[in-house]
Amino acid sequence: MKKLILCLVILLMMAGCGKKEEPVAVDDGPKVTVTIDTTEPEKKPEEEKELIDISFMNGNMIYSEIYNMTVSPQEYNGKRIRVKGQFAIGEDPNGNRIFGCIVPDALGCCQQGLGFELSEARKYPEDYPSTGEEIIIEGDFTYTENEFMIMIVLKNAKMEDA
Repeated sequence: MKKLILCLVILLMMAGCGKKEEPVAVDDGPKVTVTIDTTEPEKKPEEEKELIDISFMNGNMIYSEIYNMTVSPQEYNGKRIRVKGQFAIGEDPNGNRIFGCIVPDALGCCQQGLGFELSEARKYPEDYPSTGEEIIIEGDFTYTENEFMIMIVLKNAKMEDA
C-alpha cells in the first residue's frame, strides 16, 4: 500500500512540474477589406471576341470540331472562328452563290464545311482562289436552322492563303 501511495505522489508531482504557458499577444497585421463586385462585366468590343483557332489542327480534328459546331451551334454562336481548309463554291436553296471552306477528314472519305461572307467586297472569280486551293478563314460564327438542316456561316470574314 505504501508503494501505491508513493507512486501516486510521484505522478502528481510530475504533473505539476510542467512549464506554465503565458498567453501570447497576436499581432493581426494590417486589416484587409474584401469587396465583391456583383456588376455585370463589360461586353467585349467586336475585335475582342473569343477566338477559336482550329487552323493549326490536323484534318481529323478540324473535321470533328466543325461537326461539333453543326450538332451544338448555340455553343459557338457569336464566337470568332479561324479554320484552314479548301476553297469551295456552291449554291443555297434559292440559287445564291455561297463561298465555303471545306475540310476533309484524314482519309478523304468525309468532309465538313463552313460557309463564309467576307467583310470586304471582292469580285468573283478575279479576287478569289481556285476551287480546292488551301485557305484560312476567320469570321464570326452564325447559324440558321430549319427542319432539314443547319446552315453555318462565318460573317465579317477575312480570307488568306494557307
